[in-house]
Amino acid sequence: MLENKKISDDLLELKATVQNQQAELATLKEALAKATKERATTEKELAAAINKTEEQQDEIAELYELQDRFLKWKTLIAFDSPGLIAIESRCTPTWGHG
Repeated sequence: MLENKKISDDLLELKATVQNQQAELATLKEALAKATKERATTEKELAAAINKTEEQQDEIAELYELQDRFLKWKTLIAFDSPGLIAIESRCTPTWGHG
């Protein structure tokens, strides 16, 4: 009879342990699902940031190319038309001066 009581108590304790572990497992599954969703969102944001950075790098390269072409044109005009140098010296560009 004592042995049956001990087995019964052990079974109740084991059942409570299993229930606690099941509840803990459910909590961990929810946390994992949330973390997985956050990771996917972060990966999308990272991809968008990389894409924007690449676009900006392309724009910068294009601006440098335009600047080079402008400087070449300016030099060409200065050599071809010495009178423009006097006009140019009276004009100040507005870009880059706050």
